[in-house]
Amino acid sequence: MTDVDKWVGWLHSKGIQVESHLRLFTAEAVRYMTEAEFHRFRLKYITPQSVGERTRASWPTVEQPISEWLAQCWDSAAAYGEQCRRVSKARLFNFICMHCRDCPDAIVEMFRLVARCKDDDPQAYKELLLVDLKSFDFYARMFDLKGNPMKMDAISKILEPQVLFPVFRKLNTHEYESVVQRAEAFYNLSQTRGAKTEEQQRWEIATNELFCDISACTLLRGLPFCTDTLVAPVGKSSGLVRASAPELGDWYYHFMEACEMDSKTRPLLRYIDPNFESDLVCWRAHKEVEAIRVPNWEQNVAFVNPNEEPTEPRDPLKYSELRKFPGDLYFEPDPYQLRPYQNELVVHANNGKNTIICAPTGSGKTIVATDIIRTHLSRAKQEGWVARCVMLVPTVPLVDQQSCEFVQYLAGSYWVDGFSGCENCTGRAQRVLACDLCVMTPQIFINMLNSVLESERLYLADFTLVVFDECHHCDKGHPYKMIMDQLADLDAKNWTGKAPQIVGLTASLGVGDTSWDMAACRRHMLSLCANLRAETISSVRHQLDNLKDYVTPPVDRVEKVSRPHNNEFVDSIKSCMAEIQRSMQEKLQNIVEKRLVAALGKDDIVFPNVDDQTQYQNRVGLLKKHLQHLPDPVTRLFLLRSINHLSHYFHAIAISDLLPNSFSLDYLKTKMSEYMNPSDNAQFNQINADLMLRYTELERHLKQIQLAELEEQEQKKRTLLAKGKGEYQFNLEKKEILNRLYRILHDQFAKEADARALIFVSTRACAQRLAKHLMEVKHELPMFFKQKNVGYMVSSNQSGTMGGQSSDEQRRMREGFKSGLIKVLVVTSVAEEGVNIAACNLIIRYNNIGSERQMIQRRGRARHKHSLSILLALDTGIEQREFSNMRKEAMMMRCIEDMQEQDEQTLRRSIEEKAIELAELRNDEKMKEESKRAQLMGRRFDLRCACGTVICCSDRVRSVMDTLFVCCDPKVWKRSKHTLTRAPTKEKFFTNCARWECANCGEHWGQIVKFSNVFLPEIRVRAFVLERVDEQRSHFDREVVPKKWKDIEQNNFNVDSITMTDIRSMYQSLLETNPEAHLEYEKQSRQADQRMADKFAEKDWRNKDRKERLFLEE
Repeated sequence: MTDVDKWVGWLHSKGIQVESHLRLFTAEAVRYMTEAEFHRFRLKYITPQSVGERTRASWPTVEQPISEWLAQCWDSAAAYGEQCRRVSKARLFNFICMHCRDCPDAIVEMFRLVARCKDDDPQAYKELLLVDLKSFDFYARMFDLKGNPMKMDAISKILEPQVLFPVFRKLNTHEYESVVQRAEAFYNLSQTRGAKTEEQQRWEIATNELFCDISACTLLRGLPFCTDTLVAPVGKSSGLVRASAPELGDWYYHFMEACEMDSKTRPLLRYIDPNFESDLVCWRAHKEVEAIRVPNWEQNVAFVNPNEEPTEPRDPLKYSELRKFPGDLYFEPDPYQLRPYQNELVVHANNGKNTIICAPTGSGKTIVATDIIRTHLSRAKQEGWVARCVMLVPTVPLVDQQSCEFVQYLAGSYWVDGFSGCENCTGRAQRVLACDLCVMTPQIFINMLNSVLESERLYLADFTLVVFDECHHCDKGHPYKMIMDQLADLDAKNWTGKAPQIVGLTASLGVGDTSWDMAACRRHMLSLCANLRAETISSVRHQLDNLKDYVTPPVDRVEKVSRPHNNEFVDSIKSCMAEIQRSMQEKLQNIVEKRLVAALGKDDIVFPNVDDQTQYQNRVGLLKKHLQHLPDPVTRLFLLRSINHLSHYFHAIAISDLLPNSFSLDYLKTKMSEYMNPSDNAQFNQINADLMLRYTELERHLKQIQLAELEEQEQKKRTLLAKGKGEYQFNLEKKEILNRLYRILHDQFAKEADARALIFVSTRACAQRLAKHLMEVKHELPMFFKQKNVGYMVSSNQSGTMGGQSSDEQRRMREGFKSGLIKVLVVTSVAEEGVNIAACNLIIRYNNIGSERQMIQRRGRARHKHSLSILLALDTGIEQREFSNMRKEAMMMRCIEDMQEQDEQTLRRSIEEKAIELAELRNDEKMKEESKRAQLMGRRFDLRCACGTVICCSDRVRSVMDTLFVCCDPKVWKRSKHTLTRAPTKEKFFTNCARWECANCGEHWGQIVKFSNVFLPEIRVRAFVLERVDEQRSHFDREVVPKKWKDIEQNNFNVDSITMTDIRSMYQSLLETNPEAHLEYEKQSRQADQRMADKFAEKDWRNKDRKERLFLEE
């Protein structure tokens, strides 16, 4: 194998399209190509018919064979000078690079041609070889080497280099100056003017295009070798971030920033990186962090001293300097007066008892909590003991909302602050300790309770009152339950501190997983009370009339509506889907028979009936996930592209169910426009063409159907108008669900012009489209027609293009609804739990249903007297689930009443017995666990990578929350490396920051995760083999590794839970071994916090209807 072959093989192994890379060196090819070589290359590589046909496609205006045309151009160019000969050489070189990619000899000869620059231009030779390119990962990101083989060619041809030169010069860096000068010199040659004849003008244009292209190529190939990062200060007109330490890869972000500043180059950014905005934001944040970084900060970290754990609250006054405003600044709190039923709700809590307060949505639980907290803090001040309260809320939006409300009533007397995880971690514990009341999410609280850093550490002893908002979540693996478990662990250790008072707030305790068993419902409620250490349940019993004066339950109504009997529109889409599914079957069966994808079985390739929407989404979504691993790229593309089309058609049907067909057509048109750009692969283009042909035929047919339906509607309108407007209003739509929606809204607003209505829907897309449609219905809903008084509110999302809303947009919608600017608000689950939306007269659940608890919360949004709560149910399943939820609600209320009918001592005794029962169950489980562990005692294994590297010994594996398994060997950092995750994610109790890999072979070992503010290496169960190393080892020293960690714990070796000692040792070892990696992980963690912050609104940890599903698309 020659050196050239080795180089080509190395580039291919890196995913580089060698011919595209060579094309960046057109200038060198032109310089060194002789006339004899021109004709030899032309005859050898362009004359063959197969290549000639491909080249003709790129020059469609040329009628003769390309090889002959090039020869004529060469002869013609002789009359116009050497520059024109260079154009001919460049054309030939580009033809060979772009169309001879299946000819290895062409690659070798073109490389040798360009490599003649070795002595004349060492920098160009260095750029050609790429061997010493340290920022190779960014080079790969720039050109998407594996995903789009022609991307490099496209970028170089599209780029307008002249607009970037002044931007790079403003960077004041000598590294960029060299490449900019070279590129600019070529660009100046492209500005030739003055040709007189038509033939001269053609050659002049060709020459200018050549040098402009060479200029772009010179810039693109040279930038990756520029690593100096001195940039302009923040705030200057350049928009660039200020100076920080030089880093590899900054050239990539400087290039992106430069492109962003001019309209000629800005469209290129999305082609290079669809997420360029977020990437630039992350990079700028990274550079600013670097710029302000304190030298040797890792040596100044203070760790928690386990011998100094407090047993009573630390005094907030000792941390008062950390409050945001001076202590002498006084705020006058708003007065409040509890209603009689609210006074009943606070009795037990204000007497210092642990209790669960169960009151309907809209009854003012925040004011109730305010009074409980104020009473608690006031009593502490009067009696001379230190108090601090924490309010735990399940979602991030509630942190700000509840903090603001508490400030409204407590400011001036007490200090209130909120913590959602988006704020700077530095000194956060001291900020909490400065509070009289802090509001936070439970996961932030858990992280701080477990932190090994003094600046982050909190203790349960620091709090005298813990209020759980939406406390029905305190079950199973929810963070609320984890907090209460930590309190139980302290009791088990004979903790000498005083446990905080516990108060839970909820609108619905739920009935558990039971159906109609009152005894099981009672057991569920007693378990919830035991989990929260509640002594009693506080609900309104004696002031029910007063409660009804303020919170009137809306009238519940279920209206079943039918789909159109003959729906030709939907039937046509289903027919198209069936054709696609049939076309996939042969290939899917072949995959299953040959086991090309291990996870796929015969049942997995059977398509369910599309009418069963949940099953269809799950089955096809799972199929799509597994097919990602199919090795054959052509078959993989065919199947995945087919599934994408099925997904679009599936959602088009769902839209058609609830909205006019025009919305379904618009949706399909938008989605299918994404497939209009051809690929450079003929097979891929054929796959796309076949699918698009089906769509084109379907679209034509759907438009005919829609036109016929519009004509039918117009005829119906004329007939009904003749009978009178009243009959005409609500009978035009073919879909009964829309007609019924129009009538309900019309009747409500005709009766009360200033009414408010909430419409609950299932998806963000439906919310947007329905809100838009209601303002387009002229005759049926004139009060909304072109009025801009219908809005929508959906969950927050990092991407507005995905249909999400920012917190500010949500706030504007809530305020508009409250003030009356918005009369109808179409919402998703964001309005279900806790988020404060003004009172309304009408709740419509638009073919949307949840659990009995969600039903109670949604209905509770209708807070006016004589309000309505209506379910429009499109199918029997929805209707039956609603009736089921009503029965469960009635059972829950009856169960609460029965429990409260008991005297206080009896109820308390029942809760204590349940607590003892749960403790015994935990002890039984613990004994079983200890028995199992005894059998595996003394067994030790080395966990080895496939290359033989020892990851760690089994006695250094630890479990985190019984679900995450990490390596706690301080030396493991030296045996491993990492690759930063492009989109770090935040899970329930940890953050994924980076891919963890073997330093020797690069094998994927797992993830670098952040837990308890410390970075730990999580071990992937498939990353290792087990080699037994204890004294009982046999000659069969290697064991088959089970597929799950729980099986390893059951059969191979014991895994201990992680301890503070483990966490501390791993923290210190990372700082000592690789402090730069620690900083990178910290930046990744902060990115994940920001991405996750707004997403918490959609999370519902407990609801069994929200199990993980593989939805197809939206």
